[in-house]
Amino acid sequence: MQHLWKAGWRVLAGLSFALLLLLAGFAARTPGVGTVAAQAPQHRHQGAVHHKALPLPTTDAVVDQPDPAPGYSTALWSSGADNQTVLASVRVNTVAVPVAYHVQTVIDPTLALGQNAVSRAGVPGQAIETVRRVYENNLLVAEDVVGEQVVKPAQDEIIAIGGKLPQVSRGQILGRVVATVNVVATAYWADPSWSNGRTATGVPARYGVVAVDPSVIPLGTRLYIPGYGYGVAADTGGAIVGNRIDLCFDTGQQAIDYGRQPVTVYILSSN
Repeated sequence: MQHLWKAGWRVLAGLSFALLLLLAGFAARTPGVGTVAAQAPQHRHQGAVHHKALPLPTTDAVVDQPDPAPGYSTALWSSGADNQTVLASVRVNTVAVPVAYHVQTVIDPTLALGQNAVSRAGVPGQAIETVRRVYENNLLVAEDVVGEQVVKPAQDEIIAIGGKLPQVSRGQILGRVVATVNVVATAYWADPSWSNGRTATGVPARYGVVAVDPSVIPLGTRLYIPGYGYGVAADTGGAIVGNRIDLCFDTGQQAIDYGRQPVTVYILSSN
């Protein structure tokens, strides 16, 4: 009897061992079962963004108020590259800003040459700007003006420029002032030893002939130059470029005495 019990135990042990071998082979052929190494690695998605609606923008929002505050239009929570949460938010505010005025000039024929007067003072205007600001963790990272509305136009300032010309012989006034230009004036004399006395327009070089840059003062323009008198733009010169003029004198000494000086040239009407 004892002999039969030992034989049965051996058969049972062999069957159990065979069953264990069978289960081990099945596990080896099936990925992800019975072994941790066979599982696919798990990765956390970076940069996931979650939206959270916040109150609509209000005009009285305070820019440095912490989230969530009136004035935010959206708030975004996102995970950064270091797995840290970043609070990104957008806020829209309206801001009152001044509008600069322009300065206009008019010629006043009753005001002496060289005198200026404020005819009307300028007044700044006002505009309402819509400003969009982007924050990351309550730090301002971007700012844009996305709209502007002028609620009070500026009033231009008007400066009156003296244009009262002196009379010439027999009480005549040669034209009226229509504009001014600031230039540097030099003097020249058509020395017969090197000059034929002819200008670029063909008129003889004499007192009253002014050399100009035609792109600044067109040839034929009538002028009045303080300290010199009436003249006409009738000549050009290689060194006369931009806001420069050359005044013709009758003698070399006159030209030397005048020398070189800044001056305001008064442009006259043609009639």
